[in-house]
Amino acid sequence: MLDAVLLDIDGTLTFQGTAIEGANEALLAIERLGLKFKLLSNISERSPGVIAQELQSLGFTNITASHIYTSSLAAAQWVSTSAASYTDLLIPDAVRPLFPSSQLNRENPDYIIVGGVSDGFDITTINRAFQLIRSGAKLIAMHKNAYSLTPHGPELDSGAYIAALEYATGTKATICGKPSASFFASVLSDLGSSAASTIIVGDDRLTDIAGGQAAGISTVQVETGKGRDAVEHKLQPDHKIPSVAALPALVNSIIRGQPEA
Repeated sequence: MLDAVLLDIDGTLTFQGTAIEGANEALLAIERLGLKFKLLSNISERSPGVIAQELQSLGFTNITASHIYTSSLAAAQWVSTSAASYTDLLIPDAVRPLFPSSQLNRENPDYIIVGGVSDGFDITTINRAFQLIRSGAKLIAMHKNAYSLTPHGPELDSGAYIAALEYATGTKATICGKPSASFFASVLSDLGSSAASTIIVGDDRLTDIAGGQAAGISTVQVETGKGRDAVEHKLQPDHKIPSVAALPALVNSIIRGQPEA
């Protein structure tokens, strides 16, 4: 029986700094139906608290930091439980406080954590990361998004630079954010929900839809954000809706189609 809804943020609830029409009303409707919800994002340069404030400023009335799980938070939790050392060379400044300072080692780290540092991906920094990996550090990616949509058009995201480091070092990065299995397992555990009783709503087939399907979660793609991309994909969602504004109607139809408990 459906009891939880996972929603992507950028491209699903918001787009280029504005709320998608009907998004707040959709979240309120989900809450009125008694369903738990969590907002998932590969945004790696801002903390859940800051993202919550941004959403509140856009008119989202029932969002707090506790509703938000990001790739940077997942990476910080992963580092904390590993008890290994890391370098913050490619960790965005705003999310460094999420990571345990006692495990920081900039000279000889066990792990290099990579997030969306934007202009921080300069040749000097990339070369330093390359050298540390060659010396034995393992590569940890907050996410591997290839590009992001900005007001200036699509721009390369950290996944492009991670791919370069993988190629140059012959290693493979461990991904902490979407679409990794550990990311979705953590979210389901936090909600106390099972994959079978959860749906995920997002615009990106390579992260939201792929990750949901791999986790056994029913998937819903919106035709906003990256959902407008005309590129053909092998991955097909279980449901498609024009925007998140249509989600309450879909959820109601799913609930009506379920056998009585």
